[in-house]
Order: sequence, then C-alpha cells, then structure tokens
Amino acid sequence: MRSASIDTAVRPVPWADLPAELCGLVVDRLDAFSALRFPAVCKPWAAAYRATPRRLRSGAPTLLMSCSRNRLVPTFALHDVSSSGGKTFHAEAEGLSNRWWVGGKDAWLVTTDARCDVELLNPATGDVVRLPSFATIPGATLLDSLTLRVAPSPAAHLFHRVALCRTPAHRDGGYLAIAIFSSCFLAFTAAGDERWTTLKKSPHAEAGYQDAIAHEGKIFAVDSDGNVYFWNMDGGGASDPPTVVRAPEIRQIGRRWASWPRFNLAPSVSGQRLLLVCMYVERRLLIRANRVAGGEKKTPRFHTELLPSSHGARSILLHELDGGGAWRRVDDLGGDGDRALFVGCSYPFYAAAVAPPHECSHLKANNVYAADLSGRAAVVFDLGQGCADRCGPLVLTSSLLLRRPIWFRPATQLEGSACR
Repeated sequence: MRSASIDTAVRPVPWADLPAELCGLVVDRLDAFSALRFPAVCKPWAAAYRATPRRLRSGAPTLLMSCSRNRLVPTFALHDVSSSGGKTFHAEAEGLSNRWWVGGKDAWLVTTDARCDVELLNPATGDVVRLPSFATIPGATLLDSLTLRVAPSPAAHLFHRVALCRTPAHRDGGYLAIAIFSSCFLAFTAAGDERWTTLKKSPHAEAGYQDAIAHEGKIFAVDSDGNVYFWNMDGGGASDPPTVVRAPEIRQIGRRWASWPRFNLAPSVSGQRLLLVCMYVERRLLIRANRVAGGEKKTPRFHTELLPSSHGARSILLHELDGGGAWRRVDDLGGDGDRALFVGCSYPFYAAAVAPPHECSHLKANNVYAADLSGRAAVVFDLGQGCADRCGPLVLTSSLLLRRPIWFRPATQLEGSACR
C-alpha cells in the first residue's frame, strides 16, 4: 500500500514582510554606509529604518574620521553632530582601501592614492568617478604622489587638497573640482574635461592659498593673508590674471599666544554674496578629551570637557563681499537665523538648527562648525559670543593621520547643488 505523501515544503516569506523588530535588529548590526542603503529595498524596510532609534539620518552633518593610521584598513567613524549627545557610527567603505580623502562635498569624497590617481567616491552607494590625472596639467611632471613641477618654472608644487565645488549629482551638468597646490598654484577640471586647466597666478600673490570656491560664475581663492583672488570663468578668464580683493582690516585677535588665522570661503545663506570666514583658536584654551572605545567594532566614542579660558578675545570674524567689491563686517549668518555653517577641507554647507517634523536637531543656530582646526578635529564658534571660551572642540586629532577630519553628509541620494 502506497502511503500518501505529505508536502512539507515551507512557502518562503517575502522579505518585505520581515517584522519591523527584526528589521531594527538588522540595522543595528550594519555599518553606517550599509544601513543607509537599507531603506532603498522596499517601503516597509524604509519605515522600519525610520523607526530605529539609533540610526544615521541621510544627509546628516557628520565628522568623518579614520579609525586607524593604516590606510589599508577602510574603517571609519562618523560623528553626527546634529544628534543628541553626538552619536558616533562605525562605517566601512572598500572604495577607501589604500586611499585617503583630500576634499569632498555633500555625500561625495575626493580621494587619491600613492600614484596620485584622483577619484570621486560616494561611500554609501559605491559610485566612483575618475578625474583626469594631474599629469594632464600642461607642462606638469609628477615628482611623487604629492608633488609636481610645471615647466618652465623649476619650483616644485606640493599638493594640498581638492575643493569639490559641484558633485556628479549636480543639476547643472556634473562635477567641478579645483586642485590647490603650494606657491599659489591652482588648476580646475569639470565633467567632460580630459585634463586639468591652470589658473593664471596673480603677480601680487605671495602667500599660499588656503581655500577655493566656485561662486556666481567665478572661481575665488583666499591666501593666508586674507587676500581674495577671483577669475571670471564665464568669459574664459582662466588665462587672465585674477582680480584681487585686498583682505578686510583684520587686527590680530587675542595676544601673541593666539594661533595664526585660518581663512575659509563660503556663499552666504541666500547664495548671492561671498563670505570670508577668519578663525583663531587661543593656545591657552585648555582642552581635555577622553577617547573611549565602545561596541564590537571599537568605534570611537568621544567625550569632551572644556575648561573655559579667562581671556575674552574674539576668535572668529565674518566679512561679506558686497556687489561693489568691498568688505562688510557681519555678526551673524543672516537669513532666518536658524542655520549653522560648516567649513573645513570639504565644500561649505549650511544645516538647519530647526529639525523637520518627527526629527530632532541639536545643532546651534548662528554657529560655525570648523573641522581640522589648530590640531583639533572640530571646533564650534558661537557668532553671538565670538569668544574663545565658547569654542567647543568635539575630539582631538593626530597629525600622523593621512585621513584628516572632514565634514561629510552621507547619503545614497543628495543633490550636490548650491551651498544650503
């Protein structure tokens, strides 16, 4: 007698039907970049991700730092400065193995390696865009991974960083990048270009450039004395000497124990004017920072204790360039007074201190957040106070790290448009 067969096959459960509690457990075990891709699977997973208490919000302003001095190890820490207490997330990106970042904008990083091959990388998506080699600069000879010589001058130019002004996601047609070298040497490239184009040096430029930015059809650069130079790109002015805007009157801030200033350029909140940000950090400001390892991945957790200085020297100055080419001192970021400005090696951006519905932001309005300043990974300047005892370093950094602290807004989709 033949026994009846019993169908014991189990019908697979669709991944979209995975309970929200299990989705939360999965997200908790993912690194930050993998977790950002999690909501793209399906709508139920996206809803579960939003309900996860400890998650990195897409586009959140984070401080990207290396967890290792070994550039072969692609593990990083993302410190979300907009979250309560400043949450830190572990992140992994194979696209950064044996590479280091030299600039960035929004969700994109500019990376290079020992051969000086420059790329744009979105670590959350893995998208990579190759930039032309520095060897395409007319007359250039690469001496090593960080130095080139441009004929006919015998001088060697040390590579500093790349100012990424537009990303591949930009609505107006792709990326725009400016390479900053020593001795006031600049070159730029854009989507569709096969080489880098040099910008003619001003005969008045002596101090090296600290920052560069594209704004209103022009490329601006600021030197270490606060002088600003600009080239009109709409008229093909790369081969013409730049127009020079002399530095505003900036007296020495503090006393002789104050550090040298750092200058950054940024669009205004409206995007119509250019801001010159001058920052000092007082050397006598005492900082104690304790690094505590936490979690299975040993992701750095940072606790900072600030011992206020008794000195009241102003530590940040902002000037706005008006339509007539004159500087005007400003004491706030303008707009509705609800923004914070982020400056550093990456392109400047604004973030709202007032969070959207169902979110929470702990950013401070009318504050400037500066990355990698005077040996500290990040410093916060209160424009309302402007004093050194209002500086709040988040973490300490090491001068031995190739991957310097940088502001970063990790996301799978984030349009790299104008500074927001």
